[in-house]
Amino acid sequence: MSLRLSLVLVCSSCLPAFGQAAAPIPGAPFSSDIVTIHEKTQADGEITETRDLERIYRDSSGRLRQEPTSEVAAHPGPKRPVVMINDPVAGIFYLLEVSRKIAHRAVIPKPPDGSHSFTIYSIPYQENDGTYPTAKPDVKFESLGSQTMQGIEVVGRRTTTTWSAESQRAGKDLVSVEEMWISNALGMAPLIKRADFRWGTDTQQLENIQREEPDASLFVVPADYRIVDMDPGIPPQ
Repeated sequence: MSLRLSLVLVCSSCLPAFGQAAAPIPGAPFSSDIVTIHEKTQADGEITETRDLERIYRDSSGRLRQEPTSEVAAHPGPKRPVVMINDPVAGIFYLLEVSRKIAHRAVIPKPPDGSHSFTIYSIPYQENDGTYPTAKPDVKFESLGSQTMQGIEVVGRRTTTTWSAESQRAGKDLVSVEEMWISNALGMAPLIKRADFRWGTDTQQLENIQREEPDASLFVVPADYRIVDMDPGIPPQ
């Protein structure tokens, strides 16, 4: 596994369930809340909802900070909450463990084509436990045009994935629909929706978007943190 891919996998461990991260674009500072909502209808008809909240910052240099701010994200346990700092200027990526005051550090390799390493526009599905269809589905893409969200121009697209009744044992067509509205200015999708026949409904939205320069201290490791160099292929223990 390459170093670049390993860093993306480590980074995704501190992101919301959608796995969306901003691109380190210089000259486009902003900050925003990332609200992620998951709804699922249980066998008895009850609808359960989980909600997660994170905060993301990017300065004019393209430096990024993303941190959990909700009670759900702050629960202690094997998946400890971490703060991500991606500094493309210094070529360094940090995972900060706030509870232990440890900064896990890794070098960010620069792609030869000059592209951004941490742009992720995807919603990963959970692992197949044997009940998810394995047959090849029919995939349809639709353009939703453009509109303005919170004063920002976005372009929408819809992806509909269908497993026909004949291709699996459910006895009916199984459908998953994903709608994504992407802002080139932000390098993120201010709104993503997914309705999946098995996992339920997921919505991720950027709220309280501010285009001002964030405080520079947000992108610096605090002086009282211990810095530990990270093996790029192994998440921090």
